[in-house]
Amino acid sequence: MLTTAGDAVAWQRVLRERVESLDGYSSATGMGGDQIRADVVLFERAMDRTAKVLELVARLDLDTRLTHISAQQGEQVARVLRVGLDAAGLSTGQREAAEAAMVLELRKIGGGA
Repeated sequence: MLTTAGDAVAWQRVLRERVESLDGYSSATGMGGDQIRADVVLFERAMDRTAKVLELVARLDLDTRLTHISAQQGEQVARVLRVGLDAAGLSTGQREAAEAAMVLELRKIGGGA
């Protein structure tokens, strides 16, 4: 995705330079009005597509961060549950039964049952 984003930005840059080099719709440029309009349309499309690609890249980063935060929260909840089980003074068998029940419930919640 990052390669595509780089390509989109590079293409937009090429078209930007081409459009910026236009002096106007005069015959002095050696280009007809249709060619100039086509260059401008290509540049506009490149701007739109580059914006979309960069937006996707930004969203992906956001998704990565959210996943990281969810993993951290899961670790914190697990730590709290372990501390609670330790404080309850459960026997080894009781603790194993409680942990197994929690794992089963988490799988149900996550759709992995």
